[in-house]
Amino acid sequence: MTYDGYTARVEYDERDEIFVGRVLGIRTTISFHGATVAQLRRRFEAAVRDYLADCRQRCLRLEKPVSGKVLLRLPPEVHGAALVAAKAAGKSLNHGQPKSCRTPRIRESSNAYAGVTGSLSARVV
Repeated sequence: MTYDGYTARVEYDERDEIFVGRVLGIRTTISFHGATVAQLRRRFEAAVRDYLADCRQRCLRLEKPVSGKVLLRLPPEVHGAALVAAKAAGKSLNHGQPKSCRTPRIRESSNAYAGVTGSLSARVV
């Protein structure tokens, strides 16, 4: 279930016969419940709106579920190849995304880095 960029996980509580939801991806606990899916959705949306309004009223920094930043550990040779490709394209690794990162191909391997295939060199947008 998603609303305004926030995603919730929903479970059914058999004892109380209600759906219980919690917003994921932020430190603040936002929970809600409802007896029907329609009621659950309304309460989820209201809980997110209340959270946003409370943050504005109290001058708190809004927590966004994702920032768009990802920290990856890469072997130095892969990092170097990506850096060279970005520089050759007149780009920065901090401001561009290698095309091969959009649809990585994964194969099974015992080596943590060997499972990602595809070249990072020469394909930076």
